[in-house]
Amino acid sequence: MPYSLTEMRILRELASNSADTAAALARNLSLDSGYLSRILTGFEQRALISREPSKADARQTLLRLTEGGRAAYAALATAAIGNIESMLARLTKDEQARLVEAMRVVQQLLS
Repeated sequence: MPYSLTEMRILRELASNSADTAAALARNLSLDSGYLSRILTGFEQRALISREPSKADARQTLLRLTEGGRAAYAALATAAIGNIESMLARLTKDEQARLVEAMRVVQQLLS
């Protein structure tokens, strides 16, 4: 099943352990909590995530990727790397170097 960009970003956050609660995901990704809740419910129904109460704070629910969620994320990451490699392969070494430098400048300007 294809994933939206937002769904892919959520899977990445969970896979990298950058966020483990809905509140942290919403904050990190600047997502509306209602929209995020619907996505997480869908993930849970598709067995991509599990929810468990936090031992440190009973008010919080921790989100974890299931084995299926980790497999889905791994497939998405592999496909993304393949797409990037395919795009870069069309460029000469000089063009690749210019692209990397341009990306570095954009990152500096936006930081």
